[in-house]
Amino acid sequence: MLLKSIRQLLGPGLSTESFAAYRGRQFFKRQLLASLLVLAPLLVLHSLWFYERDQQRRDAEVRLLEEGAKQLAEKTRFTIERLDQLLRFVGQREEVRRMDVEGCQTLLRGLPKIIPLVANVGVVDLDGGLVCMSHEGDAAKTRFADRPWFQEGLRVDGLHVGKPYAGVVTQRLQFNLVRPLRDGAGRRIGLVTVAVDLRQFNEQVRSQALAERGGGIVLVTEDGYIFNRSPGLEDFVGQQVRADALQLAKQSVGKIFYPRSLDGEPRMTAVVHLPEYKLYAITGIATRYLEEVRRQAALSGGVTVLMAMLLAAMTALYAARWLTRPLMSLTQSVRAYAADPTAALADESLTGEFGELAREFNRMVDARAKAAQAREAQALAEAANEAKSRFLANISHEVRTPMNAVLGLTQLTLRTELDEQQRNYLNKTREAAETLLSLLDQLLDLSRIEAGKFQLEQRSFRLDEVLDRLVLMVGQQAHDKQLTLLYELSCEPLPAVVGDPLRLLQVLVNLCGNAIKFTDQGIVQLKLERVPVGSEALQLRFRITDTGIGMSEQELQRVFEPFVQADVSITRRYGGSGLGLAISRQLVELMGGQLSARSARGQGSEFTFSLRLPLAERAVPPPPLAGLAGLRVLVVDPNARVRAILATQLEELGCRSITLSDVDTAWRVWQHSAAVASFDVILIDVALARQPAWSQLLRAHGGESRPRIVALTRHGDEEALQQLRQLGLDACLPKPWRPASLAAQLQGRCERPGAIGPGDGQLSQAAQDCLAQLRGRRLLLVEDNDFNQLVAGDLLREMAGMEVSIAGNGEDALQQLAEQVFDIVLMDIQMPGMDGYEVTRRIRSNPDLRGLPVIAMTAHASHRDRELTLLAGMNDHVTKPFEPETLLCTLAHWLQIQRS
Repeated sequence: MLLKSIRQLLGPGLSTESFAAYRGRQFFKRQLLASLLVLAPLLVLHSLWFYERDQQRRDAEVRLLEEGAKQLAEKTRFTIERLDQLLRFVGQREEVRRMDVEGCQTLLRGLPKIIPLVANVGVVDLDGGLVCMSHEGDAAKTRFADRPWFQEGLRVDGLHVGKPYAGVVTQRLQFNLVRPLRDGAGRRIGLVTVAVDLRQFNEQVRSQALAERGGGIVLVTEDGYIFNRSPGLEDFVGQQVRADALQLAKQSVGKIFYPRSLDGEPRMTAVVHLPEYKLYAITGIATRYLEEVRRQAALSGGVTVLMAMLLAAMTALYAARWLTRPLMSLTQSVRAYAADPTAALADESLTGEFGELAREFNRMVDARAKAAQAREAQALAEAANEAKSRFLANISHEVRTPMNAVLGLTQLTLRTELDEQQRNYLNKTREAAETLLSLLDQLLDLSRIEAGKFQLEQRSFRLDEVLDRLVLMVGQQAHDKQLTLLYELSCEPLPAVVGDPLRLLQVLVNLCGNAIKFTDQGIVQLKLERVPVGSEALQLRFRITDTGIGMSEQELQRVFEPFVQADVSITRRYGGSGLGLAISRQLVELMGGQLSARSARGQGSEFTFSLRLPLAERAVPPPPLAGLAGLRVLVVDPNARVRAILATQLEELGCRSITLSDVDTAWRVWQHSAAVASFDVILIDVALARQPAWSQLLRAHGGESRPRIVALTRHGDEEALQQLRQLGLDACLPKPWRPASLAAQLQGRCERPGAIGPGDGQLSQAAQDCLAQLRGRRLLLVEDNDFNQLVAGDLLREMAGMEVSIAGNGEDALQQLAEQVFDIVLMDIQMPGMDGYEVTRRIRSNPDLRGLPVIAMTAHASHRDRELTLLAGMNDHVTKPFEPETLLCTLAHWLQIQRS
């Protein structure tokens, strides 16, 4: 009756059995909840106790292990230092330095008895012959030239620790300590060496405490050879440690790690590095001892683990009713996401934390989809950038090769007899080719900078050299436009700094070249201001100003963008690609500076950037400009800026000066002076010196007592040089000048400026000085291109007077080098068959040719290409198309080094 009543109460959808099961489940839940409340704290406390006990034991073993490694390192260091003191003692003895065999033998015989570690002590000459040793034997018949410890000892200046080996007579393991032997003048005359008994050494450094724990010690060289091991000295010494184990040991200095031992015994290991001896001191404890402790603790906690497992099962049973359904829903969403990341979304209608988890999952899916799209877009952009870089590099090589022929043949033709129209045509051809080459270089630089592959060189250089090269590169351009190019510099000598001189020169050439290009009349001026920053660096501010067309505010905002000109009409009128300023700004930023510009339409422009450059170490400071104090100087120049700069510099040099703007004023000043001799030097603009009034002044006040007269000329004004005597001038000072050049002219030391600049196929004075070193020297030109053979061969034969032999490929070059004697080799890189790298490597492998200078001549112009040529064994690098001056001076430089 009770069951029937219950059935009626429950209704037709729930049976009695279902109700009983339902009540049983409710009871199970209550019991499970109570068990959780009781067992959970106990389980947590037991786990903490087990962990703390295991951690304390491990910490104790780790401290023992680390102390053992430190003690091993200290014992090793102490033992080697004692032996090194022995070597120093022997090396300082006079009978040893004199190579007195009997005295040396008497000294050494008692040493092994004093130090049991010492198996033998000896003195060896530089040829490997034994001079004397502590053991009995015939020293004259004993040679050590083939021993590794002898060969390594010759290559080091200090103490060398040799690798272990078995003794020839005793077959006992030993190693050698070697130190150079020097005479009273400090010259190396031999080696002092001590052979150390490795078993005795092992007894000195072994650890009993580690041995009781199944552990041991190991000394390993930096290149992976076992130097010493206890236990297992004879079994393992000299073996090579696996590369992965050696790398792990190097990375684990000061840490604990678990390598796989050579004897198969797993150990907990500590490492200490002895860099002075190129050794690693390693100690280890067998992990079986630690595992045994853990097993005992695990047995005591077995009941707890079983309880935890039972508790977990009960918890899972309890949670299954309300956890399984939402978890399965989320699991299905994850599986769907794994199959198709674009079509899987979780059910956000789930209640409680599961609904929040579903929403977070959907947000994660959306974020990962966007991230994947971004990565794909980035990969496409990087691939496009890489393809662009490869394309530009290939185009560079393909263009430079024929361009070398165009420029080279043009240069050679300009040196022949030509009429004015032909010479003009060829000059225009050369200018067009150089413009194309400059555009190509700018594209390559921009591509490398944007790809993040641009590398700056760091080397010592003088700013004077950069300024001199700047004049050579832009001076002729300013002269052709009848512009005045000026430097405003302090007379204090510029020190040597560290940086990238070529890239600094590139920035200055771009800025000064632009200033000249966009200036039709007036001046272009470079002002260099410097501020010392402590004793280790120099702050330099470069300011380039011009009196050109200027820019508006809107044009100024876009001037540093690539491929952008301030105005479309600018390109049609002045030409250019719009890359120079963009590249200059990025180069300045790479060097740690900032390039800025100021301008106004019709009032010229000013570009400024600052660089902080470290001072070169051990650089010899240039001598100060002296000996001019009290010198009286008259300056006559129509340009007020020239007069102002000269007045400032003359005052810094200690001179007294008067500045005038025209010859008529100079006439009146001269008439009112007591005599012409009231001035020591006159600096006059060459245009004023050509006026009839100047000639009359010289006739009226000339004579033997007249002052030294120096003409201020534009760079490249050869006409002024030819008219020096006719105009009554003693010398000329080209604009722009450096204070050192001005001082030299004031002292009368320079009759002709050193560098006027090449033009119409002529060479500068510096290049002409190189020709004397090249004349008659034998050169092998390795080049497969007929045009390049013609250009380089004729240039070196006709201009330099060299004897040139040509090899069309690598095999021919090696054959000619084997049959003939050459002074230098000019090597192309890309050739059919054997390339220039392989040819150079084979040259360097021949002992007779190792000192032969090899200069790379290639169309590859990147920094990486220069590094590859040097790694292959080449001495220098000349980029095609080459400037004749660059090629001649490079060859002369290396021939001079070879001669010295």
